[in-house]
Amino acid sequence: MKSLRPFLRILSDVEERETAPFRRMAFKLKGEVSDAAWDRFLKYTSLVREFYVHPYLGDNIADELMQDLLGRLGDRPLFPRLQVLQTLDVYPSGLDKKSALLYSGLRVLSLSMSHDITQRTSEVVPRVLETVYTTAPNLTTLILAAEEDQNIEAGLDTLAIIISFRGLRQLHFDGTFYLNYACLAQLVNLERLEHLSASLHLRDVPPSKTVCFPLVHDATLRGSSADLAAFFVHFAIPNLKTLTANATAHDLRVSLRSAIADLFDHVPRTLTTLCLEQDWMRVVDTSRLGVQTSTLLDILQPLLQFRLLHTVEIAFAYLPPIDDDGIKSMLEAWPDLTHLTIAPGPSFTIEGDRIPTTKSLVLAATKYPKLKELHLPLVDISDTAAMLVQNESFPGHPLKAISIRPKCDKSEHHRIFQSALLIDRLFPRLEFPLESASDYCPIWNALSKHLMCMSAGRKHARLMELFETGRVVSVCMCGTEPGIDKVPHIHVSDKTVSVTTPEN
Repeated sequence: MKSLRPFLRILSDVEERETAPFRRMAFKLKGEVSDAAWDRFLKYTSLVREFYVHPYLGDNIADELMQDLLGRLGDRPLFPRLQVLQTLDVYPSGLDKKSALLYSGLRVLSLSMSHDITQRTSEVVPRVLETVYTTAPNLTTLILAAEEDQNIEAGLDTLAIIISFRGLRQLHFDGTFYLNYACLAQLVNLERLEHLSASLHLRDVPPSKTVCFPLVHDATLRGSSADLAAFFVHFAIPNLKTLTANATAHDLRVSLRSAIADLFDHVPRTLTTLCLEQDWMRVVDTSRLGVQTSTLLDILQPLLQFRLLHTVEIAFAYLPPIDDDGIKSMLEAWPDLTHLTIAPGPSFTIEGDRIPTTKSLVLAATKYPKLKELHLPLVDISDTAAMLVQNESFPGHPLKAISIRPKCDKSEHHRIFQSALLIDRLFPRLEFPLESASDYCPIWNALSKHLMCMSAGRKHARLMELFETGRVVSVCMCGTEPGIDKVPHIHVSDKTVSVTTPEN
């Protein structure tokens, strides 16, 4: 269905609302469907493949309309070709009228636990899953989610029903919907399982022998560092390719190094994609850390043995120091790397001068042609002018996306411009718009605007001449920082880089 408008016009009343953050439209179906429009209504509902229940609209179909439709449909499903249904709230009474959206052809279902059932999950969740299995037994993806403060533990009664869905390929226990050893061991009965997302709370007795998930290649695991490490001791995933590990306990940096060493001691070397997070949403009191000597490279040392990695994302609430040598060691350890992200968390701090410089950007451009995305925390751009003179352009480099957090004063407009000139020279194939960093780094936003203008100018025959060696480059910016209405001229010759301010 290319447009919802013809379908919505059939109904006498529709509530419409724009949703954040992607400014998409959500609709609540109300009113009624006339007898004259009934056949057209059935035609359009047969075209619906995905249905998303919007949290701010309540049920996307008003109760009165749903009751009327069910009475007219009889035993027929409302959306007879529906494949994806997200996200249904689970109440003490079950799914209520929303259970009418379930049918045998459904493949993807997401359920969110309401706060009303927090104390009754052992009773309500199995009952709801029984209903789901009776009406939609052919699911390939099942998602069960709990809010941060619910702390729901899945029981064996719940798992007994879940393993009845023999066709499941993806199973998610998200948020604070926890699994223990006994529940995890039951998942071996899902012989087609390929993706597992689980929040761990391992306080019971571990299995007597290793449990193997032979087809799982993608895993997302959340829990304390000890639980993450214990999982890989007792559960084998020999074909694991993608791992997202989120250590949710308050591990201070002094223990994070050993925790990661313990975790990756049992992770298979087949890993190609790794996202490593540590308390992303919780601010760490860095004053408790004292003076530490560990760098990010020290902490990540066990990961350097995973030679097949091509995507690495590091997002720690407290980011230890990282410098050019650390970036170089990572790039050397992972020769097939295409995506590298080191994200500054909410407690990001700077320790002395141990931060990457533009040398890391030059290294990536000259030695690692497979890189397509590069996202770094604070970068010292004070040596940009020297880098401009020393390095030629690399028109064949495939990097498509970059974001950095330049270390300079906001008033140093010439240095920001020089950095844009260097990045444009090193990575001329960037795709725009680049990742926005407005929430934490307006300097990067200004630099990005320069990059966009340079890219556009290079595509124009007249402006291309201005970028030749020995010519003056002047770029007019639209919507630059408040109070900035001029951009410095950059004069590039064979041996010098000079900056002049345009005259009034």
